[in-house]
Amino acid sequence: MQYFRNNDTDLVFVFINNSDKEVKLTWSRFAEINSGLAEGRDVVTGNAVTLSDDTVVPANTALVVEYKRRRNHNWLNFSYLCKLLAPFWRQGVFVSR
Repeated sequence: MQYFRNNDTDLVFVFINNSDKEVKLTWSRFAEINSGLAEGRDVVTGNAVTLSDDTVVPANTALVVEYKRRRNHNWLNFSYLCKLLAPFWRQGVFVSR
């Protein structure tokens, strides 16, 4: 069983291997969700984790990986600037006279 939980800043991937055999994780199968994710942190051990199609999850274990999403700073700054300057635009401060 596997699932993702996410919000604007974090994403957590949970993979539970209930079988008696190790399972090779096909990470590329989740390309829509995992694009832009590089290195995460194993929640259990605290170690850095880089998932790939070669990742193996041992029998009867769970893999829980937390990722911090990369922010598009250009978009973030532009959005912040718009919010900051909106009251001035409404008052006509930036209108040439």
